[in-house]
Amino acid sequence: MQNLFSAVLAGAMLFASVNLSAARENGGVIAHVDMESRILVMRDGTRWLTADDVDLSGLAAGDMVQLTVWEDTEVITSIEKIRM
Repeated sequence: MQNLFSAVLAGAMLFASVNLSAARENGGVIAHVDMESRILVMRDGTRWLTADDVDLSGLAAGDMVQLTVWEDTEVITSIEKIRM
């Protein structure tokens, strides 16, 4: 029974570590927000597509933001405006 518990625990920990690595952080200054196509263009030229449930209202050129990006799709899943 203890071996089964250990195996299940090890599997759960491996699964959690794989899922946590599926998202990564990125940041920068916004150059342009295209509300219609849901694309953020950063000052460095990087273009990011945003997920449908990400709120873009309140974002504007010049805002510094922290982005969470889903690695498999390179889609922004959350945006946090950083106060300077």
